[in-house]
Amino acid sequence: MRRYEISESEWEAIRNKLPCQPGYQGRNVDNRLFINAVMFVAKCGTPWRDLPERFGNWNTVYVVNSCIPQSGRIGKRYSKT
Repeated sequence: MRRYEISESEWEAIRNKLPCQPGYQGRNVDNRLFINAVMFVAKCGTPWRDLPERFGNWNTVYVVNSCIPQSGRIGKRYSKT
């Protein structure tokens, strides 16, 4: 496990709380890989377009990330307001 990736216990705690489940809008989204990608961007401060290929298409991660605050399932702490 890399230092910016979530542990198994952390993943179990959040896995069913994510609003964008696999198949969201016709996409096959790996939620754990998505969370690790968001953590990578947050920790490293890298632009979305520079996301390493191992996380998948940067634009897919960005678009799915934008749906979370609007869903209301994560809470105000994650939102931009």
